[in-house]
Amino acid sequence: VRLIQLAQQARASRVDLGRAAVPLRPTSAVFITLNPSYAGRSPLPETLKSLFRQISMVSPDSTVIARTSLLAHGFDERETLAVSGTLVALMRICKEQ
Repeated sequence: VRLIQLAQQARASRVDLGRAAVPLRPTSAVFITLNPSYAGRSPLPETLKSLFRQISMVSPDSTVIARTSLLAHGFDERETLAVSGTLVALMRICKEQ
């Protein structure tokens, strides 16, 4: 991870990862996601944690997203209320997959 970050800072077009030099796009990024509530997960080592900025995320409000999307696509408020429940249910099913 540190090699990739150093190559990005140097604006290199390639990064040497031991056995191969891999192309590096300037728009690339490295993310690490952890969900501490899953069983069997261990915490990230401090040496690796220090390379990243920590952020917190919350679950989005599917109802607000559904209503906003429907209104943005031209549905009126009455239609939006009628359809948003179905859309929220569909979003919930997709999220669980």
